[in-house]
Amino acid sequence: MAVVGSRRATAKGLAETKAVTSRLVERDVVVVSGLALGIDTVAHRTAIGNGGSTIAVLGTGVDRYATGQNRGLQDLIGAEHLLVTSFRLPSLPGPTTFPSETG
Repeated sequence: MAVVGSRRATAKGLAETKAVTSRLVERDVVVVSGLALGIDTVAHRTAIGNGGSTIAVLGTGVDRYATGQNRGLQDLIGAEHLLVTSFRLPSLPGPTTFPSETG
């Protein structure tokens, strides 16, 4: 199940993401998200923290980090879960590699 949302989520949005993601993991649903800050990060961390599986869809090559804050999370997902991308190596993050929050 894809779980995506704002990078600047509200406290309520983050709490709801944790609740929904926890229920998905209880039902053995794999959580898929984009590894952006905010909702995506909470979805991945909640899935992992509850013993579930997660897939991160990157807006870069797998050899790059989209955000410094999620470096450790990306490494963990790459080691124990799954990273996917449509970009060739090396591919740096940029304005055209991520969907716009306003577009």
